[in-house]
Amino acid sequence: MLHTSAARNLLTVVGSVSTDASEEIHYLLTTGEDIVYTAKRHSGRSWILMGRAQYACTCGKMYSQYRNLYRHQKQECGKEPAFRCVHCDYKCFRRNVMFMHYKSRHHIFCKETLKLLVSGKNPNET
Repeated sequence: MLHTSAARNLLTVVGSVSTDASEEIHYLLTTGEDIVYTAKRHSGRSWILMGRAQYACTCGKMYSQYRNLYRHQKQECGKEPAFRCVHCDYKCFRRNVMFMHYKSRHHIFCKETLKLLVSGKNPNET
């Protein structure tokens, strides 16, 4: 069942999505199916219907695949993110996600510069 706070958040974005998406969201809310919000990189908001085979961590995060839950529990749950952006306050757990952050938010595409930034070094000091 959808948590109350998630339902409120869902209702606030219904007006900003297409009619088809609004109808799908309405269906999901009225049928009591569980839904999870995900951010798509370039295409805006997306809602994913989670099937009956859900995997939940004790911290409250849910995953559709066991391997993602396993990774979360081993590498992320209760830990500080390993990677921090040198240009803003962004933090993440995985190196590839930090690469995508630098490319999409700071428009840095040089492979050597990206490697230095992700390793925590300032490319201007080398």
